[in-house]
Amino acid sequence: MKIHINAWHDFASPDAGGSEVVVDHAATELTHLGHDVTVSVPRPVGAHPYRTLVSGGFYTQFLRAPFNYFRHARNADVVIDVISGLPFFTPLWRRRKRTICFVHHVHDEQWDDTYPGPVAIVGKFLELKVMPRVYREFIAVSPSTAKGLEGLGVRSEAITVVPNGLDAAPAVLPTKDQELLFVLVARLAPNKRVALLLDMWREVHKSTGGRLVIIGDGTERESLERMETPCCEFLGQVDDQLRDSYLARASLLMVSSRREGWGLTILEAARVGTPALAFNVDGVRDAIVDGVTGVLADDEEQFMAQWKILATDEARRRALGEAARERSKTFSWTRSAQLLESVLTGD
Repeated sequence: MKIHINAWHDFASPDAGGSEVVVDHAATELTHLGHDVTVSVPRPVGAHPYRTLVSGGFYTQFLRAPFNYFRHARNADVVIDVISGLPFFTPLWRRRKRTICFVHHVHDEQWDDTYPGPVAIVGKFLELKVMPRVYREFIAVSPSTAKGLEGLGVRSEAITVVPNGLDAAPAVLPTKDQELLFVLVARLAPNKRVALLLDMWREVHKSTGGRLVIIGDGTERESLERMETPCCEFLGQVDDQLRDSYLARASLLMVSSRREGWGLTILEAARVGTPALAFNVDGVRDAIVDGVTGVLADDEEQFMAQWKILATDEARRRALGEAARERSKTFSWTRSAQLLESVLTGD
């Protein structure tokens, strides 16, 4: 089967996040299953087992996408448009052929967080009003995303949920730090609300002590570092091995996002036995079983209260971590790709 994918970023991009991890794994696994996969992405582009096409820069990719398709992939059996806000609108120029809209999460208010007024207005209109009417078939990465699409008017029968996968846990892991260690792994962008987490940490730290480590980079890093938060360290981008080491050593994974498509980092922490404390928001509530594999908070006060309680209860953290580890074993990229393949082939 010939599969063509339009994506916002390549996994090699410094702006890559969970969406790019999912696309890379999906394309790789589908290639291993014998399909002919092509991914069209803007620069920079890394080396992959599937074919990649350069679609220009971040903004010009939307203009180049049709040319890449007609020049290199016009015989594709299916095109997948990966939506991270602004759609590619492939059905408008690829008529009477199958195109699937792959959605991680509905951005909605994140347009206002990230872009200036006029751009945010146009972006929200295209995502919330036009996209649901252009595409006929959707893949969502979580029940929360599916529900969000239904809220935009997409018929439930047009949506298939294909959950994210997960790599196997590293064979060798460090033990938990004796000192309390709280870790956040995220792109440092407004929707992750890291500044809010730092404000809460100022208060929580007075009671708990310990350290907060921030792993990740992004547009907000400089402003976050200028907050001069006590006992807080910014590591920037790190390799997977170091990230897994910190997650294994951590007492808790902290998740302050406004919303997620799924919350891949939550499962990455779970596979090494670390539970998460997060807000009860779309996507995140799909990745955490509240009170079993982690804790969900409805507001800032509850978040801080649970942070303090969990910091003093090592036995509960251990029980949550073990339950999280067991649940993580039910996820794999191979299984996720097989589900995706069944959607693509109609089996």
